Amino acid sequence: MKRLFAVTAFALLATLAASAQSNPVVTTVRHMLMGDQHNIVASARYMPASDYSFKASNTRGQWTFGHLMWHIGTSNFYICSKIAGGAMPHRFHLTPHSPKHELIAQIVASFHYCDGVLAHVTDAELGEPMHLFGPHEVPKAAGVIGLATDMSNHYAMAAGFLRLKGILPPTARHGMMMGGKKMRHPMKH
Repeated sequence: MKRLFAVTAFALLATLAASAQSNPVVTTVRHMLMGDQHNIVASARYMPASDYSFKASNTRGQWTFGHLMWHIGTSNFYICSKIAGGAMPHRFHLTPHSPKHELIAQIVASFHYCDGVLAHVTDAELGEPMHLFGPHEVPKAAGVIGLATDMSNHYAMAAGFLRLKGILPPTARHGMMMGGKKMRHPMKH
């Protein structure tokens, strides 16, 4: 599994490097999403299945860890289908209470779908109007950049859940990840 990820990551990095010169914004977002996929899927795997029902607090509206994982897969499919200008693809018909392995499969599939969509988006298209949420149009850049910022927020939430259960999140275990590559921690010299 690790070897397959490494080969896939290398092939994607080579493709990203080739397109970086003509599409630096979209290429950077794709690169960021590769790191997000690694960290979010690792977080999902680290959390025991029995703790997918864990809530950080009893505050009204507080999500469980399982709800967060379900939301990540669903929102990736939704946002990327809007970027593509098409209908939302097959969503696995899962719920926040679905089994851990099914939620992880949905997350992985959603990141692959988004990468396929973004592979066909150019920086020149980022000013084109699209509908993302509600009736008002926004530039396609709002969807592309919003996707990257959304995943950063989701990973921060997942890391918080893990820490509350006494589990180190992926970036604390392996150093910071960006595009599947270990980065030097900014606070370490």
